[in-house]
Amino acid sequence: SAAWVTCFVPIFAAIHLHVLPYDGMDILYMLGVDQHFDLSTWSPELINALVAAEVNEIGEFVRLPLIIATTPRVAHWVRGTKPPE
Repeated sequence: SAAWVTCFVPIFAAIHLHVLPYDGMDILYMLGVDQHFDLSTWSPELINALVAAEVNEIGEFVRLPLIIATTPRVAHWVRGTKPPE
């Protein structure tokens, strides 16, 4: 949905552009994944996207109630009608 993508894009950009101190590959190395898998063949962009998707999902418990609460008002605003009081 648009709400999911709207949150995902800045998270991915922050990770990918090194705004945050660690990216996905750094996290995998810190966790010791390189001892079990050859990380040199893994795409850093894909790993960053997966990390961003997981971080985005953590915010779902805040985003969903917000979307549910604001959808009727936004729908009335788009239609140009007055919301019921």
